[in-house]
Amino acid sequence: MNDAVLHRIYLFAYDGWEAPRWMRRRMARTDFHRAWLCGYHGWFEEAGVKYGPANPYPPADQEAVDLDDWPETLTRYGLPPG
Repeated sequence: MNDAVLHRIYLFAYDGWEAPRWMRRRMARTDFHRAWLCGYHGWFEEAGVKYGPANPYPPADQEAVDLDDWPETLTRYGLPPG
């Protein structure tokens, strides 16, 4: 499957576009549907860590007052200290 097409579907869904029911039924169990569903629910993966409604992105920029605290803050949220 073309990654650019799947990414575009993801972005449409992330923007809040709801596919009509007939289209979702036709797309069921395809890569198109998975891309739409992930975008609609806001799921994404970064540095091997999956984020979504149950595991929101850490507010690291608010906690790390100093750049010296940055690696510690990232480690606290299970991210590589980069």
